[in-house]
Amino acid sequence: MRNQRLSPAGEKKPVAVAASPGGCLLREFSRGGCLIPAQSGNQPPEGGAREVPAQQEREYIMRPSRPVKRHLLPGSEAASAVEFALLLPFLVLLICGIIDFGFMFYNWNLTNEASREAARYAATNKTVNNGSPPTKAEVQTYINGIYPSVTLSQMTPNPPTSGNDVTATVTYSYTIMTPVISAFFTNNPVTLTGTTTMLVE
Repeated sequence: MRNQRLSPAGEKKPVAVAASPGGCLLREFSRGGCLIPAQSGNQPPEGGAREVPAQQEREYIMRPSRPVKRHLLPGSEAASAVEFALLLPFLVLLICGIIDFGFMFYNWNLTNEASREAARYAATNKTVNNGSPPTKAEVQTYINGIYPSVTLSQMTPNPPTSGNDVTATVTYSYTIMTPVISAFFTNNPVTLTGTTTMLVE
């Protein structure tokens, strides 16, 4: 579409009207040859050109981004496979170590709890053996009722005497589950030991 205006010499020269990429109308004046936005309203622009309505809002169209193609270098997949094969033994060792040493620490803690319970029972219970402190066999029976798998390997003195210390030693046999960690130990199962000393009342 073209509008015409009169030049000072009386000649009609076309005025080009075009649309910008954003949807706003632009007008080209013959004197400068540049594009300027068309004005809205009833006031004509300078030079007497007829007004062309412009859109009130600009519309922006988002173009979808193109996916980025990543090209792997030749031999990169083989290098990744070799790196994974080198790291796999350390990964297996780490996982098996977490499992076995976690269970071992848990059972070692239970063994120490059992030794404290045995020493406390030997030091404070005087009524189970005709008013005297309990013997090792009586302490063993008491402990097995709480911790069935532990063994009271030693209690000194046996029986305890009032005013003196009594020492209870409890053992537990822990079997290492994974063959990876058991290869580092000469004996499997491993004996866990807990010892507690208390004053006999």
